[in-house]
Amino acid sequence: MNSIDSSMRGTQDKGEFIRKMNKLGYTVNYQENYKHITYTCPSGMKCRDNKLHHKKYLKEMLDYEFEFRRIEREEQGRSSYDDGRDEKISTAVSAGDQKYANSSRTEQ
Repeated sequence: MNSIDSSMRGTQDKGEFIRKMNKLGYTVNYQENYKHITYTCPSGMKCRDNKLHHKKYLKEMLDYEFEFRRIEREEQGRSSYDDGRDEKISTAVSAGDQKYANSSRTEQ
């Protein structure tokens, strides 16, 4: 379970998770059409995700986690793309409103 935890740290997707586990000597059978993930330890012993005593190791939970991380990356990408334009627009609108208020006072 420590290997799974360390492999999940900083991992963005399923492929990266499997590569990290492979580097630690584990084989991971993580198929879309399978209900469970099967881990094969460096010693050759096999273990399914549902036998690891914590729900966070279930395939369903890892799938949710990877989806959450994907959405989070997309949102970070959008916010870095904006790079503060919303604030600049807000400031410009405020300045425009102030300019409009000043011009309407002089017209009266």
